[in-house]
Amino acid sequence: MSATRVTIIGAGVTGLAIASGLRRHLGSAATVDIVEAADHAGGMISGVELAGITVDPAADAIAATPESLSARLLKLAINLPVVRPRGAPQQLVPRDRDVVLGSVGGGMREVVGISGGMWRLAAELISGAGPIRCGELVAHLRPVGRKWVTSLADGAEIVADAVVVAVPPGAARQILRAVCSYSRPGLAPRQSVLLAYEHDQVPKDRSSGFLRSATLHDSTPVTGLTWIDVKWPAAVTRPNLAIARAVLDRRHNAWSAAQLVSMASTLVADLWGIQAPPVDARAISWREALPVGPQHAAGDPRQPMAGLILAGSAYGVTGIAACLDDAATVVQHLVSAPEVDARGAPVGAGRTGARPRC
Repeated sequence: MSATRVTIIGAGVTGLAIASGLRRHLGSAATVDIVEAADHAGGMISGVELAGITVDPAADAIAATPESLSARLLKLAINLPVVRPRGAPQQLVPRDRDVVLGSVGGGMREVVGISGGMWRLAAELISGAGPIRCGELVAHLRPVGRKWVTSLADGAEIVADAVVVAVPPGAARQILRAVCSYSRPGLAPRQSVLLAYEHDQVPKDRSSGFLRSATLHDSTPVTGLTWIDVKWPAAVTRPNLAIARAVLDRRHNAWSAAQLVSMASTLVADLWGIQAPPVDARAISWREALPVGPQHAAGDPRQPMAGLILAGSAYGVTGIAACLDDAATVVQHLVSAPEVDARGAPVGAGRTGARPRC
């Protein structure tokens, strides 16, 4: 391997999987530094506490078959049970001026999950990634000779042979602004609300939730809702607890957590006839979460400069399965000596002196 010290910026699915892969392949032969701006690692699949248990705040499923997801996990030395969801999803469709529940037709891609919750995948990746510097903002990035220096907001610097940028495009643009031209479109924000009810407060014959029809009138603020205890029974470890997760549309990005909870709980109460308030509730927001338009264009460089590698959503890759695959590609790149020219630059990386394009 040409890089014996690697800095990974971003401790979401991609960054963690890359770190875990490097440690598994190279052991003590390489030093891996992981920097994460948030106060916790795991990105959108990190678990949150609700009513005394850990639940998924966002993605709870992967578009994959059980066999393909199990194979991906095996490559990461992760042994977690892969399960199919229980119950059919529902779809909100307009009928005159009333909102009603109707079943979704065919054509949906197969999805699978992790028994107990997707957050268990984040926990396994974190345990295999090694030490993570959470709550650390990257001030700027710069090449010095054949090394890369990552300067943190607190004044600390990390010197490495290679840097992997595995953060959303908006954050990547700030980090790369003095290094290369980066114009990948950003991701849209997302808000989720988690609501916990006692089982005797909710109908017994609930479906697993609904997806909102594209033609639904604008007064409905929720684009989708999942009853986690119905769809993924093993994920709700506290007896007699029903948990709903509502995903809100983009019009409510500026709303407070209390406003989001109030809006979601009111809608759930109206749709399912629930009289009692939730026993616990949380609103979670992400500044960059959902793709807007095409994210990856053929020919975009993986490595715009020698030792600088884009990965995950910084490279236009979204979705858990795709990010795991992308991480495997980056690990293979890092553990295999690249073909370089006389200046130490990867062949085809671009001309020295020109501002590289990411």
